[in-house]
Amino acid sequence: MSAAVRNTAANQLWRILAGPFVLLLIPIYLSAEAQGYWYTFVSLGALTVFADLGFSAIIVHFVAHEFARLEFDRTGFVVGDVQARGRLASLFIFASRWSFGMLALVVPISIALGLWLMSAGKVGVDWRSAWVIYSVGCGFNFFLTVLLAFLEGSNRVAEAQRQRLVVSIINALLMVGLLLAGAQLYALALPMLLSGLFGVVTLSLRFRATVFELLSSDSVAPASWTHELFPLLKRYAVSWASGYFILQSIPPLVFYFYGPIDAGRVGLSMAIWMAIFSLSNVWIVVVTPKVSMHISLGNSTQLLYLFRTHFRLSVGTFLVGSVLFLSALLISQTYSLFAQRLLPIEALLILGVGWLAQLVVSALAMFMRAHKEEPLMWISVAMAAQIVISTILLAGQFDVRFIAVSFTAGFLIWLPLVVKLYRGYLYRYE
Repeated sequence: MSAAVRNTAANQLWRILAGPFVLLLIPIYLSAEAQGYWYTFVSLGALTVFADLGFSAIIVHFVAHEFARLEFDRTGFVVGDVQARGRLASLFIFASRWSFGMLALVVPISIALGLWLMSAGKVGVDWRSAWVIYSVGCGFNFFLTVLLAFLEGSNRVAEAQRQRLVVSIINALLMVGLLLAGAQLYALALPMLLSGLFGVVTLSLRFRATVFELLSSDSVAPASWTHELFPLLKRYAVSWASGYFILQSIPPLVFYFYGPIDAGRVGLSMAIWMAIFSLSNVWIVVVTPKVSMHISLGNSTQLLYLFRTHFRLSVGTFLVGSVLFLSALLISQTYSLFAQRLLPIEALLILGVGWLAQLVVSALAMFMRAHKEEPLMWISVAMAAQIVISTILLAGQFDVRFIAVSFTAGFLIWLPLVVKLYRGYLYRYE
């Protein structure tokens, strides 16, 4: 197993283990009102994610295309094709300016919106300064994502995933410590700020010599990245926004129509399948830069072998994880309180099929997007609309378990079209 796979898997495993532990502490150390603010912070903090809207994913592919003709020497400097090196330098400058510009726009809007929305809450909760700190921390984490995208695009996935793991560990340990110390909402805000700041500073210090040498005056080549990236970014933005609604809209809709108990059952069920999905998707994440490089160099044989191998590993991992989860649930169902907090087994099976379809769609989408194209924009919009509308129509009319049907149907209906588009890309290499 490569270092990239090990570090990515370790990162996902840490999240799987640390996440539930933190969730257990929140109701113990927070009042009901503070807990409401906690989850409102998390939801509103996602607004900074919309500063990305696929930009970091695009950066991975564009950097990988340039780095196909480059490499790091023993001193850590970038060497190779002069033109590719110059374009890489100008891309770094463009991405940095774009990120700072988006943060300057989105973070103040996010802060203002949060201050306005949460002002209707109870006065007894100290939340305003914590919300500002949390929003700024989300901004640092967004910029860290862009920096890590450059690292992954240059085929240093192992280092990028190790950095993510360290940041995640710092965040979780600080959160647990501050919750135990009675820091209330600052147990969410301060770890977000400090872990993001740590990630940006340590990564910048580690690669400062590489960046300074790369950006030397004779290295930067003029390139119109606005014209190259923006047509793709517009399509990515629509797909990314749609993906957000596909994966995140169901729990709040269930909360609205069925109440907090059923929302918790749906949320926990979705979280478990998402964890299995994330662990399985490691096989796809680690080869994304290499797929882009093979496409750039025209290495069709290596490209198809690499992608198909990791696709099979990804699906196989998901199936094994599903069997282990469902078996453990069936064994413990008669005496486990945990099982009572989940959806019934038949609804879990339906959700599992939906997440398997999502895994397939995600892998095929990576392959197609590695060609610097976004063919799934309108499919993403249609899928998001179908899932949201069908959930609303089913809500209140049927038992909550039928919500799993709307989620899974959204993927199964559109999966054949995604496969057809993928086969169109395969024809290019036959």
